[in-house]
Amino acid sequence: MNTEAHLDNYVIFHGPPFVGKSSYFTDVLSKTYERVCPNEIFQTGAALSMRQIINNCIIGPLLKGRRVAVDDSMQTAALRKSYINTVTEKIPEMSCTCVVFRPEFGKEQLMWKREFSLAEAVLKQEWHFVEKILSTDIDRWFDECDEVSEDEDLRRIVLTVPLQINSSQQVL
Repeated sequence: MNTEAHLDNYVIFHGPPFVGKSSYFTDVLSKTYERVCPNEIFQTGAALSMRQIINNCIIGPLLKGRRVAVDDSMQTAALRKSYINTVTEKIPEMSCTCVVFRPEFGKEQLMWKREFSLAEAVLKQEWHFVEKILSTDIDRWFDECDEVSEDEDLRRIVLTVPLQINSSQQVL
C-alpha cells in the first residue's frame, strides 16, 4: 500500500471509520508527513474553528515546506471543497491528493474492526476509547457519504483495504 511517491504535499483522507486511515498514516506517511486530525483537536476541548485548524495546522506547516496529511473522514463534497479552497486561498499553487479508502468487505468489515477495537480498549482499560468506539456510527457513513467525484479539484488515489486487526494482546 505504499503510495507516497504519488502524493502531493497536501493530502486528505476519505473513508469510513475503522477502515484503516490512521494505520495507513502510521505505516506509510508518518516519516515524511505531519498528521492533522480535526476530530482529535476538537476532542481536546480547544476552542478552535475549522478555519483556525486549517490555518494553524495545515496552511502553517505547508508554508514552511512541510507535508501535511489530514486524517478525517471527509464525508461530504462540501467539506472537502472547504478544506481545498481555504488552503488554495493562501497557497494558490498547492494541489491536493485525496486518498480514498474502501473496505474490501464493505460495512461488515468495519463492524468487525469496531468489535476488535472495542475488545482491545476494554482489555487495556482505556475507557475514554470505549465511549468513542461505541458512539461511532458506521451506518451513517454509508447513508450520508458523498463519493469523491471527477469534478472535484483534486487528484484521487483509491485504496481497497482488507480487514486488518492490530492487537497488543496475545492470541492463544
